Amino acid sequence: MTLDGCDTLIVTADDTVSGNTLFAKNSDRPPTETQPLVQQNRKTNIANSINKLEFISIPEVEVSYKHVGSRPYWCWGYEHGFNEYQVVIGNEALQSKLRPIKPTLTGMDLVRLGLERGSSALEALDAMTAVIERFGQGKFEHPDGHSTYDNGFIIADPNEAYILETAGHEWAARKVQKSIGISNTYSINNNWDFISENVLRMAGYSDIQKAKKKLNFREFFKDDTKFSYSADQRELRSCSFLDYHSGRITVKSLISILSDHSGEGFQCATNLNSIEPGHGICMHSDAASKGSNTAASLIADLCCDNTRLPIYWTSMYSPCTGIFLPTFIEGKLNESISFGGINASIDSAWWVFYYLNESLKNDGGDAITQLRGEFDVLQNQFFSTAYEIAIHSYNLIHDQKAESAEKILSKYMEENFVKVINIAKSFIKTNKFTQNALNSKLSLG
Repeated sequence: MTLDGCDTLIVTADDTVSGNTLFAKNSDRPPTETQPLVQQNRKTNIANSINKLEFISIPEVEVSYKHVGSRPYWCWGYEHGFNEYQVVIGNEALQSKLRPIKPTLTGMDLVRLGLERGSSALEALDAMTAVIERFGQGKFEHPDGHSTYDNGFIIADPNEAYILETAGHEWAARKVQKSIGISNTYSINNNWDFISENVLRMAGYSDIQKAKKKLNFREFFKDDTKFSYSADQRELRSCSFLDYHSGRITVKSLISILSDHSGEGFQCATNLNSIEPGHGICMHSDAASKGSNTAASLIADLCCDNTRLPIYWTSMYSPCTGIFLPTFIEGKLNESISFGGINASIDSAWWVFYYLNESLKNDGGDAITQLRGEFDVLQNQFFSTAYEIAIHSYNLIHDQKAESAEKILSKYMEENFVKVINIAKSFIKTNKFTQNALNSKLSLG
């Protein structure tokens, strides 16, 4: 199965209304590949212990930080996630000329390792590049047929962000200077700030300053046979959105971008003639057997001035028909959000939203309009309450009342989840839910 999706955006503080950094990602995966949201507590590891990842084992570090990640059901790692230090990471599939000779690190492994080991964006970058150089990553034959690939990442915290792109054991990174979106295409040319030393040797450079002017990471490693026109168009589209709304960007703006279906083409002041309709940011597949579908989304509203908790807006399946729940790492997630495997289950929030979308495909525009009406009212309620509770809970934690804050946040998230899941289930036709499950050889229960 060919994956042609994933878009990640970073909005610098000077481009937002609030003055805080925003991060956004659509994770596009095979249409029936479950992607629950899982929470891991901080863990102190035994000295000299080994961490078993998807295919390989690596030395463990002293402490693994508390984090939440969006995990394809078969993975050790995540498509995107955030940790207790407001470090947020998302990955993109890339295709280089290099091919590992055996299974090694996956991009999802690297996202999780960055979250577990980074108390800042730079520390996460250093942790990820260290294991990339030592163990490698990239496209190799997956024993169960899942797609593998080289990877690109945005790694951010409230104060800075980096783009990291990889090819096998090699990598290049640059510090984000302006709001930008990336997609499934190499974006680092000769504008890198950091690079693996072996790349210079491979390219025949002994002087890093000369290499800085000439070594084009994209051209040196990209696989021209895997060129994705869609990815280039989507990257151009997301960057143009951000440029057009510069200085006025909010969480609502990013929800709109992640829900974008292109339509008649985006009319903006920059790159107007370069952006074509048909390459929207929100992905939908025509059938469960092909293509990609947005499986989960994240918008991180970070906080740089210690006045509130960061708010992570999380959504399952297609953002255009879904809703973004305000999520706090300091509280506990509903079990249904973290549950889901290869078999469909109405006990899994992810599968509920999958079948919601299947029902909407069959019911036509009227049902979508009605659903959006109900979800939009609820979404606005979340916007009016989330920031108040983020401030209140921050103050409780600051006053050494973390346990009280956890209870308040857990209750708040639970009440919101119940409202959302009840609306979603009300739009699923029982007979279609059952029939679709049978047709796709998925069992309910």
